[in-house]
Amino acid sequence: MLTGKTNEEKIWNYLVGKGLSAAGAAGLMGNLYAESALNPKNLQNSYETKLSYTDATYTTAVDNGSYSNFVHDSAGYGLAQWTFWSRKEGLLAFAQDAGKSIGDLEMQLDYLLKELTEGYKGVLDTLKTASDVQTASDSVLLNFERPADQSTAVKNKRAGYGQNYYKKYAATASAPGNGGTSMTEQELRQKVVSIAQSYLGCNEADGSHKKIIDLYNSHKPLARGYAVKYTDAWCSTFASAVAIAARMTDIIPTECGCGKHIELFKKLGSWQENDAYVPSPGDYIFYDWDDNGSGDCTGSADHVGIVEKVSGKTITVIEGNYSNSVKRRTITVNGKNIRGYGVPKYSSKATSSGGSTGGSTGTTTTGSLKVGDVVKGKVVMMYDYGAFIEIAPGVEGLIHVSEMSWNQHLRSAQDFMKIGDEVEAVILTLDREERKMSLGIKQLTSDPWEGIEERYPVGSRHTAKVRNFTNFGIFVEIADGIDGLIHISDLSWTKKIKHPAEITQIGADIDVVVLGIDKENRRLSLGHKQLEENPWNEFESKFPIDSVHEGTITEMTDRGAVVSLGDNIEGFAPSRQLAKEDGTTAKVGETLPFKVTEFSKMTRHITLSHTRTFEDARRAEEKAAKDEKRASADATKANVKKINAAVEKTTLGDITGLAELKARLEEAESDKKAE
Repeated sequence: MLTGKTNEEKIWNYLVGKGLSAAGAAGLMGNLYAESALNPKNLQNSYETKLSYTDATYTTAVDNGSYSNFVHDSAGYGLAQWTFWSRKEGLLAFAQDAGKSIGDLEMQLDYLLKELTEGYKGVLDTLKTASDVQTASDSVLLNFERPADQSTAVKNKRAGYGQNYYKKYAATASAPGNGGTSMTEQELRQKVVSIAQSYLGCNEADGSHKKIIDLYNSHKPLARGYAVKYTDAWCSTFASAVAIAARMTDIIPTECGCGKHIELFKKLGSWQENDAYVPSPGDYIFYDWDDNGSGDCTGSADHVGIVEKVSGKTITVIEGNYSNSVKRRTITVNGKNIRGYGVPKYSSKATSSGGSTGGSTGTTTTGSLKVGDVVKGKVVMMYDYGAFIEIAPGVEGLIHVSEMSWNQHLRSAQDFMKIGDEVEAVILTLDREERKMSLGIKQLTSDPWEGIEERYPVGSRHTAKVRNFTNFGIFVEIADGIDGLIHISDLSWTKKIKHPAEITQIGADIDVVVLGIDKENRRLSLGHKQLEENPWNEFESKFPIDSVHEGTITEMTDRGAVVSLGDNIEGFAPSRQLAKEDGTTAKVGETLPFKVTEFSKMTRHITLSHTRTFEDARRAEEKAAKDEKRASADATKANVKKINAAVEKTTLGDITGLAELKARLEEAESDKKAE
């Protein structure tokens, strides 16, 4: 049985419970999020339009058998967006054997684990042993999901999603001071590396490097009182920001200049100047581009990075401001350009009683606290993913951004609060031994999805706010924390809408009807066209087969023309039915008579023909002429028959006259046949 309040929490608990490491679970979840947003009923977006299904209706149709092409329709579905027919066939069979819906979360997780165990053992082994999110994420991306785009940007993006889950579930510790005391030295080093990895891809071109500089500037006091500008060189700023994010500024000094950074490491007794030194993950490496590789380690430092891993003599480093981005570099131990290393004393934090704040231990200061308590505190640190709240001297907790509001639109924590704010929160988790505490604000208000069926029953009408467009519909917010989707097919009864922007805009209000409630995934299925009666019930009598109507061609396609019939009603005329009586072809803008050749109320489709309007009339005239000739010939035959009968009864004197009359009639009949 799955445990947790949300899908992501249930997935995390499941994966960790199956033996995946924290980094492995996070790496896998980051990929699943990229594929499906962790929605087990997710139908590939492009196929929602192709198949005229939503996530919910597609799932229901497959479950009840009304849709039978699940295996071979090539549509991605579920957590992992299973697409290939054999994998979808396996998923369907697995669900049926379990007696569960194909959209059941636990069933899909079981099937996912079955696939990994039976066909992707190498990936599973990596997920169980991985100590960093990037490695786990890359293994899933390259060897399991295998999307068409496997670029570095995609790798970093998916690993970034994973880092967010790692921060939320594995690294939510808010121990007093800088970083806590319950982690081993290796874990502390990996924490620094993981944070550095989460920034990979940030660059000046799109301004994503600004959050690094903002974080540095938020840490007080500023080194030398200087606030770094977005246009400054920022390699040392990046290295410092990682230390700030890891809450380890007591062992990793913060600076915005490499030379000063080295001085501070020396003051801490954490400087290693020997090129031949073999670093460990989490060490800080400084470069001197003038170093000739002969042991000259006395020049000015030009650059700094954080050691990610060491393999033999090869060092992999993550650096800020590397070609204006956060990127990786490889360099050789005792190689050219190495100025030296900052070697933080992680062992001191792994064995000490806490950080530099001097507060009492969690056991003492939190002895009276318990899960569910409402506490007050001050915001002391801010990050995109959340805020650290000091609720007592030396006692802090993390409010993740997802716990700040019931609203499902993921935003930065800065949208909710700022450093120095006094806030009230609920204790969600409390681990005294690990010195971890997570807090929530949204729990102070009722969950808007409680009693959703009573407040927003199917069929009820409401006004919603347009939040986002997709090719398949409109995401709207019907109330704070309550989102819904209007599928593009539910926008209009009559108009063929190619994109939602044709009828509304972001931020506008739109009237909706509740069509369905998906409480598990916290989403409503909404309609707009259902505000009106279905006009196709009336159209059936207005546009019978063979009726003729005036229409205007509004659009040409490869297959024919879209024809406006007035009142937002459109029909379609195939290309071969656009020929005009004079031999030309009808064009856009022309208003012509069109005959209805097909009408379908179910598919809301009217097929038209202009060519038939004159061809049918011509055929009718030709038929009438033939019918007239046939009637005249039949009359002549009847008269001849009458004369023959009379001849048999007449006198010999009359025979000659009748014979002449007969000859004339037969001659007339022959002339008619010759025409």
